[in-house]
Formats: sequence, structure tokens, C-alpha cells
Amino acid sequence: MKLIIFLFFLISCSNQDSFKKEDAKNKTNILALSYIRNSGNCLRKETISKEKQIIRCSRINLGLCDNRYLLYNNSDKIKRLDVLNKMNEKTQKCQAFIAASNLLTQNIDTLEEENKIKANNFFQPTNSCEGLGLSSEKVLFSSSELEFFFTDRGKMGEFLETQSNLSFVLPTLPTTWKEDAKECLEKNFTNTEKELLSINRKLERLKELSCENGSGSLKNCPTQLQ
Repeated sequence: MKLIIFLFFLISCSNQDSFKKEDAKNKTNILALSYIRNSGNCLRKETISKEKQIIRCSRINLGLCDNRYLLYNNSDKIKRLDVLNKMNEKTQKCQAFIAASNLLTQNIDTLEEENKIKANNFFQPTNSCEGLGLSSEKVLFSSSELEFFFTDRGKMGEFLETQSNLSFVLPTLPTTWKEDAKECLEKNFTNTEKELLSINRKLERLKELSCENGSGSLKNCPTQLQ
């Protein structure tokens, strides 16, 4: 009887060690995958016509390097409506800017439009934009910062930032237009987000690097991208 108990104990310990090793291996694999997905840059090749192609490269990491930010479907529209309603609830000064931004009137992509977007835009993860021969004296926004700009809040924030810093306000707009835009910004965005919006408006940093392939291109691409 004691021998049976002893053997059972050995088997149990062996199984526990095996489970622990497998668990440790799985955690290591998850960490490695997470690291890979959150590294690198994103190259986008957009075909404009048979004669012209625009090449763009940004800090978007490997895990997000695809066409998700180019498409707009019914689910996206519902989410956008919810986001903008919440902004308006914080202050009704946002209402006029939500309407003026045209975010609510954007049409949902038809199946034909969606297929065309997918066909004309090729995404490819890359180690770095600079390694492809693209460069700039200005720093690029990071992947997480770009994710903010891609959101509906980020898009609305860009519009509000522009409106609150207009050098000239049209006579057809309320005299408090710029002040109302600033209030909507203050009520809905953190200091970090407002700083990003300001940096973007002033073009102090870039969202992407770009070049063109084709006749009449203003900025020809490096040899490795042609």
C-alpha cells in the first residue's frame, strides 16, 4: 500500500513539473509574439493609376500593418456615433463642430469600394522606414500615437485643433467659434492628447514618410522602392 502511495506521489510530481514547464514555454512564446507584433514599421504601397504609385512608411508596428484604418463599415459608423455623442454630452459646444467635421455624413464603403481599396493598397511590415532609404529631419509619430490619430476621437480632435487656431473666422460663423472649439477640446481630451494634436497641427512631427513612383513625380522613391 505504501509503495502504491509513493508511486502515485512520484507520478503527481512528474505531471506538475511537466505542466509548469509547458506553462513557462507558453508564456515565453506569448511574450515573443507580443514583442514581434509591437516592433517594426509599416510600408504601404498605394496604386493611383497604371503610371503612378505612392509609397508611404510609418511607425505603425507589425501587428497593425494592414488596411483596417482605410475601411469604414456599419460597425465603425455605430461606434463613431457613440463616441461623438459622448463628446457632445460633456459640452454642447461640440455640436456645431461635430456637424461641420462631416464625420457623421461619411458614407459606408460598398463592397465594390472595399475591394478596390484592398486591391490598390499593399501593406508590408518592415524593420524600419530609414532602412528603405526614406528619411526626414523631423521625428515620426510612434505607433501608439498614430493609433490615437486613427480613432474617431483623434479625427475629431484634429478638426477641433484646427478650428481653435484659425487665423481668420468666416463672417458666417459665430463670433465665439474659436473659443467654442477650445472648450470642446478641453472637455474631451487629455493634456497629452492636446499636445499631440498641437504638434501635428504645427507639423513639428510627421505621421509618415512618402515618395512617388511614376512619370511627373515630385519626390521620386529610392531605388529599392521602385
